[in-house]
Amino acid sequence: MEGLALELLGRALRSRLRSDARPPRWLQLANQLIHDRLTEPLTVSEIAESVGAHPVYLVREFRRHYGLTVGEYLRKLRVEFACRQMSVTDAPLSHVAAAAGFYDQSHFTRTFKRLTGMTPTEYRALSRP
Repeated sequence: MEGLALELLGRALRSRLRSDARPPRWLQLANQLIHDRLTEPLTVSEIAESVGAHPVYLVREFRRHYGLTVGEYLRKLRVEFACRQMSVTDAPLSHVAAAAGFYDQSHFTRTFKRLTGMTPTEYRALSRP
């Protein structure tokens, strides 16, 4: 009982720490940069420099406002992009992976399966009539 109570208390406190407020303008610009350069190699340092923030502060505020790390958010967007590509083209998965900004098909497949619960091949088969 004590363990469950402490876990509930911890969750409640963590949820109160999350900001429901709108992200500051510089953080919105960082988010937009991620969306704009989704398929390109992108580092936290590059993002931070472009919006005039320290990388550590950017990482902390990004997670606080968006609920994911910068890397998790970028991978999620890339997988969503790949899903759209696989639904509309017959391009080989290696081409889809490269177009989505993944280093190679192996990395793409591991990330895709971790985020969606299925392989890209399984997804493509289900997304096609």
